[in-house]
Amino acid sequence: MFPLGLPAAFIAALTMAAFEILRATLPASACEVNEAQISSLQLEMRYDTVKVALGCDGVLAEREDYSQDLRMEVYRWRGDAWPYAVFSATFYNRVMHATDKRWLRWDLGLTRFTPEKSGETPPRNGV
Repeated sequence: MFPLGLPAAFIAALTMAAFEILRATLPASACEVNEAQISSLQLEMRYDTVKVALGCDGVLAEREDYSQDLRMEVYRWRGDAWPYAVFSATFYNRVMHATDKRWLRWDLGLTRFTPEKSGETPPRNGV
């Protein structure tokens, strides 16, 4: 039992509902981008080059016309991590000047402890 007498299944259901609400805020891009694609990008790339590198158009999240000669646009792409991943890029006159990557990865799996990989001392006599 958890505090206030809440069963584990109820806590798990609330957690999953929160993740689904969070995922609903992700951009509806035509593709999912991964961290390798993002790391291949460089500032001052043109939007068309970024679009090709990521595999699809981003979703226009914000546009601001500061003058006839200066336009700022923020595009977002859905990432390939679960439960939440989004990559944003800010373009001034179609040239990328800033990026933002928000990745929340939750991996549930069983792995065998290997002390040689972790740098920890293996237990003696099973203790």
